[in-house]
Amino acid sequence: ALPIFLVPTVDTVRYSYLLGLMIEMKNPVLFVGESGTAKTATIQNYLSRMDSESNLQLTINFSSRTMSLDVQRTLEDNIDKRTGKIYGPPAGKRLICFI
Repeated sequence: ALPIFLVPTVDTVRYSYLLGLMIEMKNPVLFVGESGTAKTATIQNYLSRMDSESNLQLTINFSSRTMSLDVQRTLEDNIDKRTGKIYGPPAGKRLICFI
């Protein structure tokens, strides 16, 4: 596989910084913009640099054929049942979902 390079621009640096702040504060993040503005590339680049010892990353792609059961199964495959109705990532890890 070829390596992927993200050429830093003022916008990608700004968005990476904001993404980092939001992830640190454990807030959900939604990037909105026109096609081709490096939203996905910026997020994937940021996630690739995160510590894999303490973070699990899950990417879920949607299409017109995606059903709610598909999303549920994908999430359930990546989390553990704790007690009762409580689910979460393995102990000591944080799950970050990129949809």
